[in-house]
Amino acid sequence: MVEWAKTLYADPGARSMIDGIGVHWYGGLNTHNLESTHEIAPDKFILATEACNCPGVVYRHMNADEWWQRAEHLGMDILQDLLHWSIGWVDWNLILDVTGGPNHLGNRCDANIIADPKQKLKQGSTLIFQASFYYMGHFSRYLLPGAVRVGLTNPLDRTGHGGDPEGKADGSLEALAALSPDRTQVVVVVMNRNDSPIQFVLNDAATGRTSDALTLNAHAIHTYWYSVA
Repeated sequence: MVEWAKTLYADPGARSMIDGIGVHWYGGLNTHNLESTHEIAPDKFILATEACNCPGVVYRHMNADEWWQRAEHLGMDILQDLLHWSIGWVDWNLILDVTGGPNHLGNRCDANIIADPKQKLKQGSTLIFQASFYYMGHFSRYLLPGAVRVGLTNPLDRTGHGGDPEGKADGSLEALAALSPDRTQVVVVVMNRNDSPIQFVLNDAATGRTSDALTLNAHAIHTYWYSVA
């Protein structure tokens, strides 16, 4: 990604025709590449344009641990991308069938919603909402178009990347803050990918407001919002 940015933005003709660069999640978290790309051209956007859990579909009733881990992985990628200059995040699939298709190459993957019109899985519904659906909702329902990420000091994030260099949990609390499109509310999304609860408080330096003591359980995600008026 960095090499593409260096090459394209160094050419005045090409630069004038490019609004930004899309990035996929394959190959690891690599938030340093997002930072470097932004530094090369702060006036150009970065957009996460593809991510997907593969291979196949994992169901809660078959493997609850992996079902939740896939959602957590997706949530981590959204949060870290937005923290490191991505202006949005796009999933590869919104809805797939029970096999993770259709796909002309047989590359079957998971999705936030699984369509089961014939109820082959006997889950009592023609639509199955995966854990990833609810994880994504913590961002898509509250970080609306026009929201602006705001600075956040997080002493509970040990590396500034929410995990070790490979993206694995390291005891950190991951957090993202944004101002609503009408600039009247602050939204804070927090994630705990660790095996133990984490206690913390929210302190808004601009308003002088401080929350009560908060606890985020192991492998949980919460969204908080409050008025800045």
